[in-house]
Amino acid sequence: MALSCRARGRCALWLHRSTLLLEPSSAAGGSPGVKGKSCLPARPPTRSPSSLRSGISASTTSWWNRDALMVLPAGVTKASGLAAALGALGLSRHNTIGVGDAENDHSLLDACEIGVAAAGAVDALRARADLVLDGSAGSGIVDLLGGSLLAGSERHPPVRWSVRLGTDASGLAVTLPASQVNVLVAGPTGEGKSYLAGLFAEQLVTLGYSVVVLDAEGDHVGLGDLPGVRVVDASAGTPPHDAVDVLCWPGESVVVDLSGLAPEEQRARVEQLATEIEAERVARGVPQWVVVEEAHRALGRGRAAALFDTGARGCMLVTWRPDELADGPVDDVDAVVIVGSGSADLRLAGVLARIAGVDVQSAAAAMAEIGHRGLIGRRSAPGVLVAFDPGPRRTSHYRHEHKYGTGGVTGDVTGDRRFYLRSDPDVPTGVTAGNLAELAVVLADCDPGVLRHHCPRGDFSRWIEDVFHDRMVVEQVRELERAVTASSPSTDVERARSALVAVLSGARARP
Repeated sequence: MALSCRARGRCALWLHRSTLLLEPSSAAGGSPGVKGKSCLPARPPTRSPSSLRSGISASTTSWWNRDALMVLPAGVTKASGLAAALGALGLSRHNTIGVGDAENDHSLLDACEIGVAAAGAVDALRARADLVLDGSAGSGIVDLLGGSLLAGSERHPPVRWSVRLGTDASGLAVTLPASQVNVLVAGPTGEGKSYLAGLFAEQLVTLGYSVVVLDAEGDHVGLGDLPGVRVVDASAGTPPHDAVDVLCWPGESVVVDLSGLAPEEQRARVEQLATEIEAERVARGVPQWVVVEEAHRALGRGRAAALFDTGARGCMLVTWRPDELADGPVDDVDAVVIVGSGSADLRLAGVLARIAGVDVQSAAAAMAEIGHRGLIGRRSAPGVLVAFDPGPRRTSHYRHEHKYGTGGVTGDVTGDRRFYLRSDPDVPTGVTAGNLAELAVVLADCDPGVLRHHCPRGDFSRWIEDVFHDRMVVEQVRELERAVTASSPSTDVERARSALVAVLSGARARP
C-alpha cells in the first residue's frame, strides 16, 4: 500500500510495505527519499504522473490530492473506510455528516447523508458539497458541531437524496426530499393513496434508508420482494420488539401487516410499536422513516399520536380522514399529497390549504381538476400546487386483497367481524361472508327476503364501512340499499341484487 505525507521536502512511495515504487535518495532537492520503513512523500515529484504510474500495479488507483500524488489499492477510498467503520458501529450512512476539504474527500461526502466542504476546500469539492462552511477550517467545524444542524433545529435535506413521485404536465419530475421531512398522503378510498405511499417507500428502501411500514390493510406486503425488507404478520403474535429488531442492521426495513387484527387490536399494537420504534430512533437513528397507513385509525387523536415524535421528521401519514388526526402531527407535516380526489371534498381541501398556504376555495378548485392524478403542496413553497401523474412501481401493490377475496395476504375476516345474513323477519340463514367477493356470491343466490331485511337497515354498507373502510364502495352500496324496502316487489329486489353484485365484484378490479 503506497501512502504519501510530507516531511522536510522528502518523499518515498511504498507498496505492500516491501515494494519500493520510487527510488530513495538522500540528495537535496525534490528527489524521493526514504527514512526507515516510513513513507515520507513531500513536494510534487519532478517526474511526470505517467512515468510515476508506470511502476504502479494495475490493482491500485492513483490521483492528485492537492499537490500530492496518492496511490491506494483498488477500491480503497474514504467511503470504503467509512462504510467499514459504520458497519462495525451498527450505524447508518443516512445518519452521518462528512466533512472534507480536498480531492480525496469526494467519495466521503458522497457516502454521507450530508456532505460538508470546509471553508478552505478545493473548488471542485465546494461545488459538489451539500453544505459549505464559513470561517476557517477549524472554527467552521466547531460551529458545525455546536450548531443547529446537529441539534436538530435546522434541516438541510440534500437534493441528491430525493424520491420521485411522478411527472407534471410539462414532463418534469415531481420529487420530495428523502429525509428531514414529514409527508401526508390523503384522498378518497380507492384512489391510489397506498399505491403512492408504496412508491415512496420502495424508493427509500432502494436508497438504503430503514423504513417501518405500519400496514393496516395489508397493502404493502409486496415490498417484501425488495432486498432487506422483512414482512411481519402481527396477527401471528410476533412481539413488537421482535418486529422492530430486524432494524439492528442499517438499511434493513420491515412491513408490519396489521390487517389480521381488529381495529382496537391494531391501535393497541401501534402504541406498542411506537414505543419500540422511538427507542430505536433515539439509540441508533433508525428507522429513518415510519409509514402509517390508515393513520386516522392507527393514530387519530389517541395515545399513539403522542408517542411518535413527528417533530424529528421521517414520518408519512396515509389517510382518507386527515380531519381526524391530532393537531401536532398535522402541524409537523412539510408536504401534503392529495391523490385522485376529482371532487371538492372540503375536509381534504382544508388540510391542503392549511399546509400549502392557499385558501380553501383554491385548494378545492385544484382538487376538482386533478381526476385520478396527484396534487402536491409544500410549506416551503406556499401558494404553489402542482398536479402530477404518479410514476410506476417496482413492487406489487396489494390493494386490500383480504377484503376483496383475491387469495390475499391474510385471508378473510373472522368471528364477529364476518357478515351474518338474516332473512325477513330477522331469521338467521346460517350463511356468512368474510370479504366483498364472498358477499357478492351469497347475495347472488340468497332469498329475496335477505335483501328486504338488510337493505332498509343499511346493514351491507355499514359492515363495509366498519370493517373495510372503503368509502367508494360504501357510497355505491348505500345508494342501492335505499331502493329496497321490506315490501319492495320482486322486480325492484332483483334489480338491486344485480347492481349490488356488480358493485361488490367490480371493487376487486379497481387499481
